[in-house]
Amino acid sequence: MAVTAGDWSTRVAGALQPDSAGPNTAHLAVVARELGTAQHCLDDELALHELNTRSQVSVQLTKMVQAHRRLGAAYGYPACCVEAFCDAFCEVVATARAGDNPLAIARAAQRSVHFDPLLQTLTTELGEQNASPLRHLPCRFDCGASQKLAQALADRPSAAAQPHHNIVVFPDGELLLSTATCVAHANGDWQLAGGGAVQLRGLPPPDQRSPWQRVVSAGFEQLVVVRGRGILVMAAGKRRSFRLVGAQIGGNLMPVVLPFASGVSQWR
Repeated sequence: MAVTAGDWSTRVAGALQPDSAGPNTAHLAVVARELGTAQHCLDDELALHELNTRSQVSVQLTKMVQAHRRLGAAYGYPACCVEAFCDAFCEVVATARAGDNPLAIARAAQRSVHFDPLLQTLTTELGEQNASPLRHLPCRFDCGASQKLAQALADRPSAAAQPHHNIVVFPDGELLLSTATCVAHANGDWQLAGGGAVQLRGLPPPDQRSPWQRVVSAGFEQLVVVRGRGILVMAAGKRRSFRLVGAQIGGNLMPVVLPFASGVSQWR
């Protein structure tokens, strides 16, 4: 096992950062059959956060992609998923992004016809458990290689006991998880009913939340996700709209809905 000397934390949307004072910090560790392999992987993980993308962007980007590919191969991730992640990573790495994952997730959803609950891999914090035995973001949520790997790794009784959620992914990486009814519309909108088990992950403390975060976290009767624009929320008998996409790359795809619990296909 190779372990970092200091603590790290994760920002919502997938960006790791050194952190010795945050509430959810941890040492990063890589476990392998050989110490040399573990150390090489940890070195690559750390190098990804030390490269300066403000100068010699093309050179640095090449090094970062090479590190991602080495790590993906070492961790056993399907090559198609590694390449899909690198594709999104290259597009956002030199921007003032919140993290790498939202664009990659939106593109994976766009490619998907079905949403396999065994591929529900999204998390917002280090060490957070999810409903999938996988630890990579699939290139699509019906990726055959990822499904094969998940089935080989799955603890069947444990996987069956995990609740499946419909997930709304917001532009900055926050997640809304709901077991309530989720309906797709032909115009690309999604409608979620209130009730059921609803969780919000990745939001700031209550006193720092934006208006839409406060409204949604207080509970809602209905939420409509309008891709490329934002959300409409019916709460306490009032209907409010919030525009949630600014200048983010891939803003035309966000917010995005992943209907793992609904058994429905995405409108193509």
